[in-house]
Formats: sequence, structure tokens, C-alpha cells
Amino acid sequence: MIDIGQAIKMAAAEYKKEFGQEAQLKNGEAFASLFNNGVLVVSNNNGKIGFHFIGGEPYKIDAELDIYEG
Repeated sequence: MIDIGQAIKMAAAEYKKEFGQEAQLKNGEAFASLFNNGVLVVSNNNGKIGFHFIGGEPYKIDAELDIYEG
């Protein structure tokens, strides 16, 4: 098992793997990381980085959101 600090480091590493080592969250952006028994949401709100853990597994809904089309 990993602790909260390790989870945050692992999530940041995955983010940088996808967007590059110099990548940083812009204001209003967020990303989620799925762990075996929970989800971590990392967000930037006016320059303040937030971390929100949700225990359990997310619900899988087979639908697409129109706000992300295009």
C-alpha cells in the first residue's frame, strides 16, 4: 500500500509522462488518477493546487459529454 504523498507523486509522474516534464496545470484545469481502491483528483484553482481523494471505485457510465466534443 502507498501513502497519500506517494499517491500524489505517482499521479504527477503520470501527468508529466503524458504532457511533458515541464507541464504544469493551468488555472481551472484538473486531472484524475484511478488507483485500485480510490480516485485522486488534482486541480489548480487560482494558483492553489488541490488534492481530493475519493474512496472506492468510480461509476462507469457509457455516455459521452458534449462539453468535450470537437
